[in-house]
Amino acid sequence: MMANFRASSSSPVWLSYRAIGSSGGQAEFIGANNGYEPWSDFGASDVPLSNDQWTILDNQGKETIQLPVGLSPINFFVSIPAGDLPEGKAKLTPCTIVKIFTGKITSWSDPAVEADIGASLPDEEVTFYFRSGSGTTSVISQYMATVCPGEWTFTQGKTVPEWADVESGIETTSTLDLANKLEKNPYSIGYMDAGVGQSFTALVEVSLRNRAGKFLTSQESDVSAAALELFKGSSWPSKPTDDFSGVSLLNQPGEKTWPIATMPMVFVRTDAIGMGATGA
Repeated sequence: MMANFRASSSSPVWLSYRAIGSSGGQAEFIGANNGYEPWSDFGASDVPLSNDQWTILDNQGKETIQLPVGLSPINFFVSIPAGDLPEGKAKLTPCTIVKIFTGKITSWSDPAVEADIGASLPDEEVTFYFRSGSGTTSVISQYMATVCPGEWTFTQGKTVPEWADVESGIETTSTLDLANKLEKNPYSIGYMDAGVGQSFTALVEVSLRNRAGKFLTSQESDVSAAALELFKGSSWPSKPTDDFSGVSLLNQPGEKTWPIATMPMVFVRTDAIGMGATGA
């Protein structure tokens, strides 16, 4: 993306990227501690600005463009030895995953897990890893509330406070920290950008049941189908300066549609005069 920005500019452009997470990217762009002037020329996040964030900027007269820059599948990964899984596949239904992430399923030998996977697993304790202040957590918690509302009674957002009280849950500091801990601790589960999880060869990507009832990994699915379904509806904002908080790619219909995807956003102010010579 940075290379594309440079190639499109008629004058030299210097860009830097810091992996500080969606919450950090949004906070620096909003600049609440800087008179609502951004600390950077652009902001970026896995998710759009929330309605509260967008409203604050709108009330301050800080018109903002939100630019979607791609599609990113998110999925769950497990560190269950492949030999314990039929054909090396970890099939799980959405409600079984929700029960794991709410502490209702604490052993891999639970009947619900056995029914999903199609085999008995060892009586090993379930450990799940999570993140706080994360755009990925926001997407995952919204997904859980969407697909299994009767079981998901926790908060939806970048942080899920209730996880701190679930004995089987362990907080991590970043996507890579989560993936590393997952890899080193057998019989654990976590969620992350699918591309990151796939780069860890010891991890097994969950075959998740989509809205059509098909068990798929993100690699076997059609991620773009979620966006195509979204564009058919009326939830897509008419202007790039509108509120995008209602845009969701979660659990869209389609035989091969991937159910957990996000549309990373780049934020830029329409008026950068306040940034002086550094304005974009």
